[in-house]
Amino acid sequence: MAILGKVQIGKENPAAHGTPVAATRVLRTVQKPLPEDSKPTSLKQDLGLNVDVTDNVIQGKLVEDTLVFDQLTFQILPLIYSALLKGGVTPVEQTPDQDDYLYDHTPDLDGSDNNLDSYTLERGDSQQAVEEEYMMFKRFKMGGQVDQSGGASFVKGEADYFARQNTNTTFTPGLSALAEKYMSAKLTQIFIDSTWANVGVTEKTNFLKAWDVEIIGGANPDFSGGENETFETHEQGPISHMLALTMKRGAATEALRAAKGEYRVIRLQTNGPAIGSGENQMHQLDLGGYIEEVIAMAEENQGVKMDTLVLRGMPDKLTGRMIEPKVVTNVAML
Repeated sequence: MAILGKVQIGKENPAAHGTPVAATRVLRTVQKPLPEDSKPTSLKQDLGLNVDVTDNVIQGKLVEDTLVFDQLTFQILPLIYSALLKGGVTPVEQTPDQDDYLYDHTPDLDGSDNNLDSYTLERGDSQQAVEEEYMMFKRFKMGGQVDQSGGASFVKGEADYFARQNTNTTFTPGLSALAEKYMSAKLTQIFIDSTWANVGVTEKTNFLKAWDVEIIGGANPDFSGGENETFETHEQGPISHMLALTMKRGAATEALRAAKGEYRVIRLQTNGPAIGSGENQMHQLDLGGYIEEVIAMAEENQGVKMDTLVLRGMPDKLTGRMIEPKVVTNVAML
């Protein structure tokens, strides 16, 4: 009999982070080896023995791992952003009775509580499943490359997470994967403007070849002395982002090279199919920061020269805005 693996997830009560819940959803992820939540520490004591190790001890528990998405979908993004940047988001239906829900996960950057959501993860296989409660994301990396042979241009993602511990369990039964819509790098538009007042105004066409963005949400486990070896609460440290672009070389890229150190707001908007007769599936990511570097003639593909650009996240001095992710999809509940 084949041993088959899967990953399932359920959203925890925001008033009771770390209280395990049953899964409500199957994730379309590529499962890595099961991470350990603790490991022995070797001790060397002077016991009159000519050995390197005289004892070992296991103290403390923490799970750290990465969820890998070879093909990101629009439907998974609100779940990731809610445990990465801003939780407690209520989606707003854009067209009555069409289930086209808009999520806005723009985080507060002034130290306010972003009410991050936590999840219980079930992962493993038909041999053994484990439950990992109080799961939150630390880092999310996503990116896509436009296939030059006209083939699939998937948007891929990696979401680093932490959780309390591994507890042997059985999978919540009766769940099936949602019929989700895959994102395409070929359907990603890019807009580059100098101010947040004009964000999304200036589209660059015949320009974008590939993009990668890394977002650090700042979530981290907060360990204190107490009755348990696991963490009891979490904190949200600094939020940051870095964007890398591969661009078709031309006057537009030369203008960006001349603007090194200057502030820019870049919008990446990936469009998908319509939701009923309502809005389209959509991921809109607005990123503000300064141009850290532009490398001219960094790559060449089929005779086309390309430049690369790095934008390092920084709040706008006038508005304080830096990162604003929005998603339109047909999933109303995380």
